[in-house]
Amino acid sequence: MSLDYYDLQRDEIRPLLPQKATRVLDVGCGRGATTRWLKTIYPNARFEGIEINSALSNELSQVYDKFYIGNLSIEVPDVNNFDLVLLLDVLEHTVDPLHVLKKLVSFADSDAVFIVSLPNIAHYSVAAPLFFHGRFEYQDLGIFD
Repeated sequence: MSLDYYDLQRDEIRPLLPQKATRVLDVGCGRGATTRWLKTIYPNARFEGIEINSALSNELSQVYDKFYIGNLSIEVPDVNNFDLVLLLDVLEHTVDPLHVLKKLVSFADSDAVFIVSLPNIAHYSVAAPLFFHGRFEYQDLGIFD
């Protein structure tokens, strides 16, 4: 997979963002492009990230106050009181999404905002080729990633 995949800034979430956030967790943070953008919106917030790709460690240390390398089953120490949690095209890559969500909810404030995006497998761009041609071709980005 191209490292460009890890550079995506997900600014389409702007309308979903809370008015204020003080502690943000970006799960599957890539190189931190979305967090760099969020820092312009929440300049005083603390940002933490979780990323599976250990090759990004040096870059993450420049973006995040704290970051963790590993999959979502890792035990994350001192991760509490998040008021904004981002799961942007991440849950579909987990074995047990409900378990992951429950774990992350336990780290969050009771009034935390969770922003979750999931690919829509029922979208015509997926369903038509699959139904009519039996094709599901993986791609680096988007619904087929």
